[in-house]
Amino acid sequence: MTLNDDKPAGIRATSTGTMAAVAVRGDRQIQRLAWGIVWLTFSLLCVLCAATSLGLYYFMFESSVALEARLQVGRGTTLIFTPGDGERGVRQSDALASRPAQISTDLQSQATLSFIEEAGETTRLIAALTLRNNSQVNFWRATRPRFEWSRGRYEIELRGFEGEMDILIGGGDGRAIAVQVLTERGELVLMNQIGRYTVSASSSRVAVANREGEMLLFAANRQNNLLVPRGQDAIMPAGRSPVLSPGRENLLENGLFVFQPAAGNDMLALPGRWGCTSVQVAAPRGVFEAGFFDGRSALRLRRGDAASTNGETRCRQPFAQPGKDVRGYNYLELETTFLLDFQSLSQCGVQGSECPLMLRMEYVDVNGVPREWYQGFYYALDPVYNYYPPRCQSCTQEHLQMNAGVWYTFESGNFFTVLPEDLRPAAITNIEFYASGHQYDVYVSEIALYAGIAEAVPIEVPAGTGG
Repeated sequence: MTLNDDKPAGIRATSTGTMAAVAVRGDRQIQRLAWGIVWLTFSLLCVLCAATSLGLYYFMFESSVALEARLQVGRGTTLIFTPGDGERGVRQSDALASRPAQISTDLQSQATLSFIEEAGETTRLIAALTLRNNSQVNFWRATRPRFEWSRGRYEIELRGFEGEMDILIGGGDGRAIAVQVLTERGELVLMNQIGRYTVSASSSRVAVANREGEMLLFAANRQNNLLVPRGQDAIMPAGRSPVLSPGRENLLENGLFVFQPAAGNDMLALPGRWGCTSVQVAAPRGVFEAGFFDGRSALRLRRGDAASTNGETRCRQPFAQPGKDVRGYNYLELETTFLLDFQSLSQCGVQGSECPLMLRMEYVDVNGVPREWYQGFYYALDPVYNYYPPRCQSCTQEHLQMNAGVWYTFESGNFFTVLPEDLRPAAITNIEFYASGHQYDVYVSEIALYAGIAEAVPIEVPAGTGG
């Protein structure tokens, strides 16, 4: 006899049904829980797969890494301050591994911040930013796409800029690029195309020049903005809207020497209006050819082979007689970018006339007298020959010492203000650059003779202040 035998039959049946119902409900709950676990696991798997796919896609196509940056000092000493290393003076070059880095030049110095990319045996110049004297900037960041097939762009960001800066955007492999310069007062200059630009900023204004490319100028409040097209200048005085003005006119033709890299540097066909030649006392003969240095193309003037006598390699662009009339301008300046790679003589030789690079301008002054203007550049200075003259007999100013192997941009200053009134040009008859000495190796990237009308932007006087 079991324990339930004393219970009525109806009661025994009810208990059995209740237990069966509880068992069914329990099975259903277990099934729901199981299916919930299955669906949750599947959902997590889908999320994980999607996240992995998106992460992989971003890594392969959108991610970026630091772009190699190198600071090269063309002249004088440049100061660099980084939070980890403090302040240090640089006279040659610095890899700028620590970022951000504040860079500043003094009255006599100039430095170029180059962004390059190695692609096999080819060096790509992404951008080169030349910081003129008495300038400062905070190099904030520079990135490039992680892989060749990535869809990203090159990005360079500078902050707290004051002074004057030349910007060359090479663009590397044709990928999109954005260079941003944020001034100390908060104005923003954006350049996103291959080209050449100039930006200057002070406590009272921002001025930009678009020589080739496209640039945008944004006010500090981001409300007064301006697109600056090619060949135009713009100025933005503090608290005012930007104003477009005609760009400076380059009186020289084909002053930018751009050549495609080739397996060998054979003699080249020069751009129109230029003529080059070499003369020497004795062999060997100097040559002019396409050259490439740090990813930048240039016209290369060189003479080697242990030459021990004078030789010259000259390139010139003449103007038809009676010359290019410049009396309608009040601004005239000669500008060139070059690199001195080698010279065998100290300074500019025993007579001060054998510089590895010389600039020469022939002109007729305001009194109709033919005149010449010279400027020489060198890097080697041997104390044994400290008696060599600092300038040639025909030169009106001393030659300038540069650093070797570094690009440098020279500006003559406005001839209408730097020259005495009776020596100022009325017509230009010839522009020439040449390498001189025994052995030399020089790269000239570009040369320009800029002319224009320098107009002051009128100052707006607020209403009610008089004047």
